[in-house]
Amino acid sequence: MLAQNDQIVYIFPQDPSGLVIWKSLQMGSELEQNHFPNLLLSSKNSRRLKVQFNSITNPAERYTDWVEPIFSRGQLKFYVHFGFNNMLISNRMT
Repeated sequence: MLAQNDQIVYIFPQDPSGLVIWKSLQMGSELEQNHFPNLLLSSKNSRRLKVQFNSITNPAERYTDWVEPIFSRGQLKFYVHFGFNNMLISNRMT
């Protein structure tokens, strides 16, 4: 999925306790996982399910962490984080 969509920087599911179940990062974006602790806190402790931050490898680029809660039978099972490269998405829209 990441190889086909260069605007997606990472995908990772997180259980309700905050544990990252697995992660997939775009090649060359491994340092971006340094943001994961802050993203985990924001999804757990806030109703905001979208956070923007600057890239570590290229501070001129901004990413958006989009969080999708996954429920089963009315119970929260986990969150899925999608990291999007705002610049690539913006360039494709124009």
